Amino acid sequence: MAMGALKIGMTYPSQYISIAALSPVIHLEELRCMVEDKIFEEMDTTEIDRIINQKDYFDIYKYLDHDSNNIYPSLIQLCGTEDFLIESNRKFYGFAKNKIDITYRELSGDHEWPVWDIAIQKALQYF
Repeated sequence: MAMGALKIGMTYPSQYISIAALSPVIHLEELRCMVEDKIFEEMDTTEIDRIINQKDYFDIYKYLDHDSNNIYPSLIQLCGTEDFLIESNRKFYGFAKNKIDITYRELSGDHEWPVWDIAIQKALQYF
């Protein structure tokens, strides 16, 4: 799970040099809105709410705003142009590009294995 890679890599930056995030869910509140608006129908809000309400819930926007003096791993973020998460990924890149070392790429395709197969190859070149 790409969100897990972001959480672990950013929480323990001294242990990681780089992070690859392939079509990541960046912000669960945004995913919750997509589920409510039927943009992503394969999920209901119960599990999202459970995660959001955990005391160790990781909000990357708040995290990067709060801890600006930390040195973070570099990040390669890749997302398909037809992925339902594309706007969320674009928004995060716009937010993060002046805060962390981030490389952002869009690939043709949806939230699916053919995109991730190419994305994995790109991420391996990055590392």
